Amino acid sequence: MAGLTLKNIIKRYGNAEPTLKGINLDIRDGEFLVLVGPSGCGKSTLLRSIAGLESITSGDLYIGDRRVNDVHPKDRDIAMVFQSYALYPHMTIRRNMAFGLEVRKMPKDEIDRLVAEASQMLGLDEYLDKLPKMLSGGQRQRVAMGRAIVRRPKVFLFDEPLSNLDAALRTQMRVEIRRLHKKLKTTIIYVTHDQVEAMTLADRIAVLSGRDKENGTKNAGYLQQVGTPLELFQRPVNKFVAGFIGSPSMNFLDAKIEVRNGKKCVALEGWDAIDLTQECADAVKDGQELCLGIRPQDVILADASHPANMHVKVDVIETLGWECHVHFKYGEHQFLAVIEAQKLADIKEEQEVGLYVAPEVVHLFNHDEHGTAIAHGGGLKGEPKSSNDADPHFTALNEVIASASDEISDAN
Repeated sequence: MAGLTLKNIIKRYGNAEPTLKGINLDIRDGEFLVLVGPSGCGKSTLLRSIAGLESITSGDLYIGDRRVNDVHPKDRDIAMVFQSYALYPHMTIRRNMAFGLEVRKMPKDEIDRLVAEASQMLGLDEYLDKLPKMLSGGQRQRVAMGRAIVRRPKVFLFDEPLSNLDAALRTQMRVEIRRLHKKLKTTIIYVTHDQVEAMTLADRIAVLSGRDKENGTKNAGYLQQVGTPLELFQRPVNKFVAGFIGSPSMNFLDAKIEVRNGKKCVALEGWDAIDLTQECADAVKDGQELCLGIRPQDVILADASHPANMHVKVDVIETLGWECHVHFKYGEHQFLAVIEAQKLADIKEEQEVGLYVAPEVVHLFNHDEHGTAIAHGGGLKGEPKSSNDADPHFTALNEVIASASDEISDAN
């Protein structure tokens, strides 16, 4: 097993803007790290660069203590599982799993032992003598994983392996992949655009930013934040991470800081206002304009114990079993809340209702280019961590972006 270190990795195709812009990342030995981000953010390019299938324009890649920028893919001791199963249709499952070892001239007894171990681990014993066309999608994905496992590599790379499966199979395979990691205790780097997959699988998540609608690829290819799923959910470093991590996405509203009854609060539409925790109050000043973030799960219907601090009109109610996604109209804005279905029995569309948002669940962001987090009402203690201060080897996010920009300019 081995950890990986990525130092200021830049990847450029021809004279185009770089796809990866100064990626700094430490991946621990035995860690399950998920690379997540929207389409076009460079996560698959980064994975292929680690595998050696893409050359690195500049920067350093280490597997363990070994710099591998110029090492051939077959000599990096890495196994990759692709989005497509890429099984040999004319070979049995046993041969598909054994073929890579046969090419390496490994003794037959050793091959049989490794195939048997992987087959038992993945529940494939009864399918070993069948052809791939006789298996379901989930079973074929397990074969692709088995083909990687038998090699006993230092690092496993998964490139959106579940995207071809239906919802039920994806859930099942997520559990199997997580269980597999517990057994093998090998470093896994997993790419997905599905943040639910990222939250449920990862020890840590690395979030890459995608193309900005207004600025094209300007903000794509930067590593925004690295942390545990809970850290990213509760203390996102900026608006991009806050909006990408969590399902449904966080609500964002323009707001202003005011002092009412001697206390700082976030002033909203009309006379609506949400009090601030001491942490948030200390981070802002009276009259400051900012962006307020509220997760849909943190909103409750007002009652005697929770007086309304937001007044909205019900737009659409989506019933999802025990919970409902309730879309409200808040002035000219849309506002989403996740509320237990039984609490909505007497509420109809177009009805005006009161909501309560606790001070501990608010998130405050600047109106700057990056939507940088100002403060969070509660959750984990300590300051939000960017990708680059998640580990003491790295500097602050803005310093890395500036450094990457300088190196990109030098590369030109």
